[in-house]
Amino acid sequence: QTAQRQAQMAVATVHLPKPPIPLLMGIIDEMKALKYTDKMTKITEPAMGPFEKPVSLATFPDYPTHVQTPMDLQTVERKVKAAGYATPEDFEYDMLLIFQNCITYNTARKTDHLVSMGKSAMKNFRKIFSAKF
Repeated sequence: QTAQRQAQMAVATVHLPKPPIPLLMGIIDEMKALKYTDKMTKITEPAMGPFEKPVSLATFPDYPTHVQTPMDLQTVERKVKAAGYATPEDFEYDMLLIFQNCITYNTARKTDHLVSMGKSAMKNFRKIFSAKF
C-alpha cells in the first residue's frame, strides 16, 4: 500500500514543460496576419487592430465598469516572451479573454462592428490554436 501511495504522489508531482515560446509567438503572428471584412460596409482591415494595445481609459473611461480583467495582444506577447505561460491553456485563456472583453464591452455600448470583430477573432483563434495543440 505504501508503494502504491508513493506512485500516486509521484504522478501528482509531474511537471509538464512550458509551451514553446516560438509556437505561441507563431500563433500570435498568424492572428496578426488575419484580415477582417465588415459584412455591411465591405471594408477590410487588420483583424487584430483593436486588440493590439490596452484599451485607453482616457478614451473609454467606462471600460472598467464592464470589463473586470483587461487583456490585449501586447500584454500576451510580453508574457509569452518572458515564458510566463505554464500551460497552453493559460495562453488560450488570455487570448480568448481579449476577444470576450471586446464582445462584452461593445455589446453594452451597442457597437456591432467591434462585437463582430471580437466574435470573428475568437473563432479564428480557436481554429488556429486547436490545430497546434
